[in-house]
Amino acid sequence: MMDMHSDLQQITKYEINGNAQQFRYLVKPWDINLAEIRQPVTFWRGNKDKHISDTVANKLMSSIPQATIHRFPDEGHTLFFTQWENIVKDWATGY
Repeated sequence: MMDMHSDLQQITKYEINGNAQQFRYLVKPWDINLAEIRQPVTFWRGNKDKHISDTVANKLMSSIPQATIHRFPDEGHTLFFTQWENIVKDWATGY
């Protein structure tokens, strides 16, 4: 069985390195043209996300032609913990 508390401890243990890696992904050119993605992609965006700016998120989401965006005005970066059932249902019915 999944131990969410233990998993969160592991994640936060490496938070500084994880944030540094995310920053590298943002400033380094990607080797993929997002406009060429033909597979449907679903984004789940918390409008209170302080880790990824609206500018970066909107640019990424609008670059993929078949992107669907679910926005949550009162959620942040960790919206998975409150929206996981909706995410799983969407995934299960979408494929």
